[in-house]
Amino acid sequence: MLASPVALSLVISLVLSILAESRVADFVILTLAVPLMFWIVIAAHVRRLHDRGKSAWWLLMGFAPVVGPIWLVVELGCLRGTVGRNQYGFDPREAKLGEWSRPTKAGR
Repeated sequence: MLASPVALSLVISLVLSILAESRVADFVILTLAVPLMFWIVIAAHVRRLHDRGKSAWWLLMGFAPVVGPIWLVVELGCLRGTVGRNQYGFDPREAKLGEWSRPTKAGR
């Protein structure tokens, strides 16, 4: 599941490059977009895991055959985040205006 956005982006950029009469510039631009899209997807997953009170290392679960991607879909897409503050910060549903900018410390 983790490699899916990268693989899909590479395939899309390759197909679009071929369809655009093999224009090198289009391929280069689309290829440069792949790391950006990968970064965005990973950042969103990490943020959601932190909202659930879990470490980013749980993303490695996506590499487990069959169970890993299903677990990530359920964990990241179906379950509510932790209620209240956790070690990663405030609960976004309960945070008041201005709390987003304050640093947090574990145990507080």
